[in-house]
Amino acid sequence: LGLCGPLGIGKTKFAQFLAAAAGIPKTDVTSPTFTLWQTYRLTTNDTDQSASVFETLHHLDLYRVVDADEFWQLGVEECWDVSRSLTVIEWADRFAAELPSHTIWIQMQIDPSVETSKQSSDSDRKIIIECSDATRRSWLDRVVASFDPPK
Repeated sequence: LGLCGPLGIGKTKFAQFLAAAAGIPKTDVTSPTFTLWQTYRLTTNDTDQSASVFETLHHLDLYRVVDADEFWQLGVEECWDVSRSLTVIEWADRFAAELPSHTIWIQMQIDPSVETSKQSSDSDRKIIIECSDATRRSWLDRVVASFDPPK
């Protein structure tokens, strides 16, 4: 998943809720801005792994990555070779050309139709999801169909 959007829009919060849905406590998931990469693994104590879509969550933040060479030096291609893993990349648009063609892009932005104020809320956000891979699109449609936003 390639997460895109301005600073403070909720990219890390999105990753936390995704992790929580898989059984990883969202308080365990922090922004990898300085570490660049965090890996979280589900254990049999966390959830019934047979019911989980993935067993490993890789969470990367490319905000501080300078160029494509540094991106590849991270070893991110290893994430894509692990079965039953999900890779969530914040600031993915900075290295869009380096990401696989099957990347699901999640663009987060302030909804311009909502009247702006000094203090924004979660309801001011607009999320645009793009995916060109048919198999992943099918998975994504199932996930979105089952999503019950918090009230």
